[in-house]
Formats: sequence, structure tokens, C-alpha cells
Amino acid sequence: MHIWWKMAGSIEVSAPGKLILIGEYAVLEGIPAIVAAIDRRVIVSIRENNQREFTLSAPNLGIERQKFVPDANGNADFIGKLSPQQRENLRFFQSVFARTWRKSDLNKSRALDLHIDTADFYISDRIKLGLGSSAAVTSALTAGLHAFCGGSVSLDKLFLESLAAHQEAQGKIGSGIDVAASIFGGILAYSKAEPEPEIKDIGICEDLAIIPVWSGSAASTLNLVTKVLQFKKAFPAQYRSIIKDMSEISTEAIKAWSDGNASTLLSHINRFATLLEDLGEYSQAPIISVAHKKIGSVVRKYNGVYKPSGAGQGDLGLAFWKRSDIDNEIDALLKAAGLQTMAFQFGVKGIELKNRDF
Repeated sequence: MHIWWKMAGSIEVSAPGKLILIGEYAVLEGIPAIVAAIDRRVIVSIRENNQREFTLSAPNLGIERQKFVPDANGNADFIGKLSPQQRENLRFFQSVFARTWRKSDLNKSRALDLHIDTADFYISDRIKLGLGSSAAVTSALTAGLHAFCGGSVSLDKLFLESLAAHQEAQGKIGSGIDVAASIFGGILAYSKAEPEPEIKDIGICEDLAIIPVWSGSAASTLNLVTKVLQFKKAFPAQYRSIIKDMSEISTEAIKAWSDGNASTLLSHINRFATLLEDLGEYSQAPIISVAHKKIGSVVRKYNGVYKPSGAGQGDLGLAFWKRSDIDNEIDALLKAAGLQTMAFQFGVKGIELKNRDF
């Protein structure tokens, strides 16, 4: 069990992003899914200042040393003009800061300068990759503020604190799988169980090759999930039928992964992709969009299996092969076919904290 504690007046915390490998949508119903922490990291820096002013910098949101005053409950009252979109993007910061303020010695400290760097999560200045940046920010900020306040906190408690803050900011619509990847890292089998999620590190499947592919546009997870939930409400029997099939496939995929059986795993992933397409058609949500269909057709040309990672429509998809069956030049072949592949490391470390002198 890892414990964080305060050892200096300035610290830096990082947390990884994630890619869901199988189990999208079904994970919202408590079905086990597989998620990988990847080597794109949010970095949160915290230091005391002598000006008795709290400041927040988030360059990727266009925020530089924005002053704020915490009220009695820790809600940050920003001094100066912020756009409605900036305020919306800061809801995860607001949730973490207020919760930590109420539950720790943060309100007894001197004022702080906080800096949030999410540059790793963008493919360009304006386009953000769908890698769970809000969960990574929530996790890194929760860890950093707890560490700064002193005392100790286990990774399990840190996960539950981060999960509560993330769900509060997100309207309790998510499963928490992205928070788990940011806190624990690795490659996890995750299920949204009660009273607490079940999380197991299942390691690397050595004979499975995975190449992430950019779809060409970002997507709104909230909009897609909302459409699926509307379908669930309107047609519960059809919804339960699809979720039942997803459950069986995702559960078997985890077993195949743990057994190192790449051939069986690829078959399960392919079947799950078909169910994602069915779910999208029934709910009128473009989970398998035109872009994903085009990518899939190219991948299948080279005998691979393809599915979106996450909610679908845009963001990233994943191309899978049995490693022993593919050409070493497969990435070059995909690029030659016009696909924009991404180089990620799967199964990286979770939360990391450093004491620093700024």
C-alpha cells in the first residue's frame, strides 16, 4: 500500500490518462471492463506563496495566475473574468478543492499557487484527445492537496476521494474506470460494484499488439452516454439484451487476457465491436461513426480487429492483432493508408508524487 505525506512546501504530482480496451457502456451497469493507463500525463504543481493569495494557472484553458478566494466551504470565488466555457471546464477543480478544504488542514495553510498542465492530452492547440483528462486532473489534484496538507492516505482511499469528487463534478454519470487508471496505473479489470468498485491489475497480454488510431475529431462522451441512457429508459428489454451479451463477452475477454490467449481475445473484441454498433443504432448515437467505419475497413484489410475506445463517434480507436501474426511494418502500412496512428505505452504507473524546489 502506497502512502503519500508532506515533506516540502512545494510538490509536483502526475497522473496518467487511459484507454478502455473493452467494456464500454457495459461498465456503467457494473459489467467488468479492461482499461489501460497510458503515458500521457497531467502534471499538477503546488507551492506556498507569501502573498496570501490563492492562484490557479491552467495554460491549456487560457488561465494564468487567476486569483481566487475560498469561501467557508472551500468554493473558489475567482477574481476576474472567466468565460462560461472556462468556468465549465473548472468544475473538476472546484469539486476537488472544496472537498479537500472541508476535509483536511488545507484551510489552515498559507495561500497556494496551483498549476495544472494538461498539454499531453491535446493533439493540437484546440483538439483534445479522449484520454480521460478530467479524471487525471481530479486524481492528481486530490493527491497533491492531500500530500500538501500532511498526514497519510492510502491509494485505496485516494481513489475513493478522487472518485467522489469526479462523480460530483460529472453528475454521477460515469463508472469511475478512468479514475482507477489514473490512481493505480497498469492494465486493470474494473467493475462498478457496490459498495466499492472491484479493481484487479491483470498485467500485459504479451501476444496482443495494439495500435491507437486518431479518428480525426473529438467527441462528447456526455452526449453519447445521454442518448444511450434515453434508449435504456424507452426500450428497457432491448437494452438489457445488449448489455447481457456485452457482459458475457467482456467477462470472457478478461479471462482470455489473463490466460494470454490473444486469438480468443481478438474474437471477443470483434464481437464486442459489433454490439457497440448495435447499441449505437438502437440509441441513435453515432458510436461507430463514419470515421470509425473507415478506419475499421483499413484495419480489417490487414487482418486486424478494430473498435472505438471509450464512448465512440470520434476520439481514438484501437486496432488489435495477434503480435505473432503481424508484419513488423504494420504501423507504416496503416499510415500509408492515410490513418493517423499514435504511439502510446500501455500499463504505465499511476499517481506519482515528487517533492520539488521551484
